[in-house]
Amino acid sequence: MTPTRAGHTLEQAGPKPPALIVEPGWLAQQCGNPALRVLDVRDRASYTAGHLPGALWLDRSALSLIRADQTVTLIPAPVFAALMGRLGIDLQTTVVVYDDVWGMHAARVAWALRRYGHPRAAVLSGGAEGWVGAGGPLTCGKLRG
Repeated sequence: MTPTRAGHTLEQAGPKPPALIVEPGWLAQQCGNPALRVLDVRDRASYTAGHLPGALWLDRSALSLIRADQTVTLIPAPVFAALMGRLGIDLQTTVVVYDDVWGMHAARVAWALRRYGHPRAAVLSGGAEGWVGAGGPLTCGKLRG
């Protein structure tokens, strides 16, 4: 059995999301799974004011590369892999991303993960508001991520 970069074995892979968009109830059932990462891509103040338990903050602008001609593109694969590695994300990790703008920013992060070959990325339906509306708690605290 060969460990992956984050120390998970294939048998320890995170749960495969049932779809590209997952419901709060599905995420609640996965809480506590060490092979799960929840990424909050809202602004820093919103994260600090209240985020899903265990969520890591990701500065979504870190995914963009602005070229000399002012076009914006996704950062190169090695840079992306290093960024995800710092968050404890490898190909065995399940990643659920949320925001507070109808999933627009979360979808870009999930797309980037899938673009670079990550098979277990999804967007949380309803974002932070949908989580709270389904009875999920928020936690306040220092920036993690």
